Amino acid sequence: MVMPVKTFDQMVSDMVTGWAADLGLNPSLFDGDPLLAIMKSIATQGLFLQALAVAINKFARASTAVGADLDSWMADFNFPRNAASFAQGTIQLTIRNARTTNTLISPGVIVQTAGGAIQYQVIADTLQPAFNAAQNCYILVAGTTSVNVTAVALVAGSASNVQINQLSQLSSTQVGIDGVSNNTAILNGQDIESDAAYRNRFILYINSLSKATRPAILSAALGQQGVVNVNPIEVTDQNGNPRNGYFTTVIDDGSGSPPSSLVATVQAAVDAVRGFTIQQTTVGPTKVNVNILMNIRVASGYTAQVVQNTVQAAIVNYINSLQIGSSLYLNKLTQIAIDSSPGVVSVQPSSVTINGVQSDLTATQFQVIRTILGNVSIGTY
Repeated sequence: MVMPVKTFDQMVSDMVTGWAADLGLNPSLFDGDPLLAIMKSIATQGLFLQALAVAINKFARASTAVGADLDSWMADFNFPRNAASFAQGTIQLTIRNARTTNTLISPGVIVQTAGGAIQYQVIADTLQPAFNAAQNCYILVAGTTSVNVTAVALVAGSASNVQINQLSQLSSTQVGIDGVSNNTAILNGQDIESDAAYRNRFILYINSLSKATRPAILSAALGQQGVVNVNPIEVTDQNGNPRNGYFTTVIDDGSGSPPSSLVATVQAAVDAVRGFTIQQTTVGPTKVNVNILMNIRVASGYTAQVVQNTVQAAIVNYINSLQIGSSLYLNKLTQIAIDSSPGVVSVQPSSVTINGVQSDLTATQFQVIRTILGNVSIGTY
């Protein structure tokens, strides 16, 4: 409900009009008039009371409350906001020359981007082949020069996501290690849930209570921290085969390769809302990596390399925002390029390709299309 409000001048004018109507007069009040001063004083108090009423109305409704007030409102339903998640992925630690003995690398090593704006910490991960649980360390085997380890961002949120090879420096001392790199982009850090997304998820939750329906499945899956996209597929198993009385829930954390722990968490949540006798499984999407080629014409007065970098970043951001099952179209890539900068005059039609082919890329219900900066090449003509 939008509350009707009045300005200070409107309140004073209404009081003057009402007073005149009651007395049958046509008054001419001027600054300094005692009666006008009294009315202005009352209007000032009215503005204060009006502000209180507007604030109370805003706090009392989920559709208008924001921030901590919205959290407080949702707390009555035991419905917390999804917190920001920490980006996590595989990085590679290296040495210049192979050694004759194993090199032990303990969790806690800090790595960073150039200048230290983004930092990650190496953590224990029994899923990594090089991690030795008994010794609680990673082992760089004698005779080799690199080892894969798992690292997590020190700061939660998407600002800590990194593109390929952005992690390039060691911040903390690790005896025997000379370098670091991330051979794949790490893009699964998510910001704290926005007010709009929080409200939409709450509506989905309320409308799905006590129902084994698609909204109930979506609510259960999206309620797990880190999940940003869900695609329930009816009467189909995880291999894409038709299967009655069965459904598959495909989830993503934005990276295209959600960790098995998140998949298991979502499977348990979905299992709690599925219909009796109906079976289900939860899986991550099949990530389809794409290479994009495109030539653009740069407007006079613009630096070609700057414009090319802008177009490249815009295309990468668009592709990595595609939902599970969303296809990638050549015309859309052309539009993204033109809209990304006033320095783009045109896109050479015959130059745009996806994985070397001049045609759209159609995704299945199980697939999610992703790319990295290194796989998007923007030329000029």
